[in-house]
Amino acid sequence: MAKRKKSVTPATVLSRFLARFIDCLLFVLPLAFAIGAFFIDTVSFLIAMDLPGATVADVSRSSPFVLILALLGMCGYLILQAFLLATRGQSIGKIIVKIRIVDAHTGVSGGFLQNVFLREMLNSLLSMIPLYFLVDSAFILQNDRRCIHDHIAGTVVVDA
Repeated sequence: MAKRKKSVTPATVLSRFLARFIDCLLFVLPLAFAIGAFFIDTVSFLIAMDLPGATVADVSRSSPFVLILALLGMCGYLILQAFLLATRGQSIGKIIVKIRIVDAHTGVSGGFLQNVFLREMLNSLLSMIPLYFLVDSAFILQNDRRCIHDHIAGTVVVDA
């Protein structure tokens, strides 16, 4: 039985930008925390080394532990995002902004292959090409508001 196309309204440029901004912010927060902890640890180490009789063994170094926690947090976040994209067609940012990803032909969520592999993973690899990100982003200004990664995956971002 073929899936019927649902009626869809393309999401606005602003809502898509805001959702991506939220997703990026949530991704880098653990890394920002680790960098801050590393900075504080390093400064406290340098201050402690100026104390009379201080040795390297006297100063607690928590930076490796904090960095590992940050990397685990980032990996956990990516797994959660992949799960949400595959099952709901939404990332955390898209949930907050109330938009979702659907198949451009059927109007239903495309699942793991379209939403995670083609839209996110393949697009991340393509982003290594100089200026790809700018060209991909410029496509959103077309009437259908579909970026290059939407055309590759056969998806469209719509109001939820």
